[in-house]
Amino acid sequence: MICPNCNTDSKGSKWCVKCGIRLELDDISIDGAFEQNESNNFNHEDNELSYPGNFGANNYANSGANNYANSGANNYANGGANNATQGGYGRYSEHGPDDYDDGYNEYDEYESDNSNKKLKIAVAIIAPITVIILAFVILVITGVIDFGSSDAKPDKAPASQQSSDKALEEEEITTLMNKGENYMNMGDYEAAESVYKTVVDKDSSNTEASTIYQILYNYNRAVKKLESKKYVDARSLFEKIPNSYINYSISDDVERLDDEIVAFESTNAMFDNLRDYMNYGDYYKAEEIIDLIDEQYLTDSDIKILDRYRVQIEEEMSNDSFTEVEAEILMNNYCNAYVRSINENDFSYVSQYLRGDLYDEQKRMVKYWNDQRAAQSFNYVTVDSFRKVSSNKWEIGVTESETVYLPDGSSDIYTGKWIYTVEYIGSDYYLTHIVDND
Repeated sequence: MICPNCNTDSKGSKWCVKCGIRLELDDISIDGAFEQNESNNFNHEDNELSYPGNFGANNYANSGANNYANSGANNYANGGANNATQGGYGRYSEHGPDDYDDGYNEYDEYESDNSNKKLKIAVAIIAPITVIILAFVILVITGVIDFGSSDAKPDKAPASQQSSDKALEEEEITTLMNKGENYMNMGDYEAAESVYKTVVDKDSSNTEASTIYQILYNYNRAVKKLESKKYVDARSLFEKIPNSYINYSISDDVERLDDEIVAFESTNAMFDNLRDYMNYGDYYKAEEIIDLIDEQYLTDSDIKILDRYRVQIEEEMSNDSFTEVEAEILMNNYCNAYVRSINENDFSYVSQYLRGDLYDEQKRMVKYWNDQRAAQSFNYVTVDSFRKVSSNKWEIGVTESETVYLPDGSSDIYTGKWIYTVEYIGSDYYLTHIVDND
C-alpha cells in the first residue's frame, strides 16, 4: 500500500514504515473514505450532527485524513484526537490511539527482528575468529609456537638414545681418522685431505684432525704451485704448514718439498745475476753463471731468454781481437815502461798505456819513487786470469815482480798480485783500473 503522505510503499504493513501513519482501519479504508468524501461532498459539521453513526469514519476521513494530509502528523494528532474527544463515539475514538500505538509497536518489532538477525550473524562470524585468536595466543604463551627460531624445537631425546648416538658418532670419527692415516701412509695426500676435512666438518673440536688437515691442505697446494713453477706462491703456502708435520708420515715429503722450493729460489737468483751481467756486457762472468743454471727450475720464458744469452755470448767472444796472448804482451810492455818512467823521471813512457783513474794513480807513483831517489828493475809478469766483462772491457789477473834500489845501497824485491781492467778506447787497448788481488 502506498502512503498518501510520503508516497512510500509500506509492503503490506498497516502503518507507513517511513512516517508512521496508520494506512488501514478495521472496517473502513482510507481510500474509501476519501472517495466517499469527494462524491457526497460531506461537511465536517453536517457529518457530526446528522450522521452520528458515521462520525468516526467520515470525520476521520474528512478531519483526520484530510487534516493529516494538509497539516501532517500534528494535525492528525490534534484533529483526530480532539474530534474523537469531542464526538466520543467514532471508531477513531475507540480504536485510533490504541491502534496507532499498536502500529508503532509492530514497526519496532520489525526493526528489533532485523537487529537481532544482524547481531546473530555478527556473533556467528566473530565468535570462531575470537576462539582461533585465543587459541593462538595460548600456543605462543606456552611455547608451542616459537617465533625466535625458524625450526620447531625438537623433543629432547632420552639420555640412553643420546649416549648411543654419541657412541656411534665417536666410532665414525675413529674410523675416518684411521682411514685418513692409511691414505697418508700410502702417500695419497689428496685423498687423506678429503677424509680429514670430513672429520673436521663433523667435529670441529677435534684438534688433531684440524692440524693434520692444515698440513695436507697447504702441502697439496704448495706442490701444485711448484708444478706450475710458481715458487713464490709455493713458498708462501709452505710457510703455513704447521711444524707438527714432523710427527706424521708426510714429514719426509714436506722436507723434500722445501728442498725443491730452495732449488727454484737459488736458480732464479742466479738467473737474475746473469741478466745483470749481460746488461753490463760482462760476458765471461755471464758464461760462468750459465754453466751453473739448472733449466728445470726456470719457466719456459726464462729458458728462451737463457738460450738467447748463450748465442749472444758466443757471438761477442768469437769476435774479440784481444786475446790472452795479446794481454800478456800488453802487460809486459806496460811493466817495462813503468820502471823506465821511474828511473828516468819521465811519466810519458808509461802514460801511453794508461787511461782512467789508473793514469792519475801511476803518475803519483812515478813521482813518489823519484822523490825517494829510488831506482827499479823489472823482473817478470805473468797472466793468471783473463776474461771479458763486456764488449769492450776485460779483466786480467797478473803476478808482477820488481826490484827496488834505495839511495843507501839497499834493495828489495816487491812481488804482488793485481787485477787490471783493460778497455778498448778509440782504436787501442788501455789499462784503466787496478785492484790488489793478494
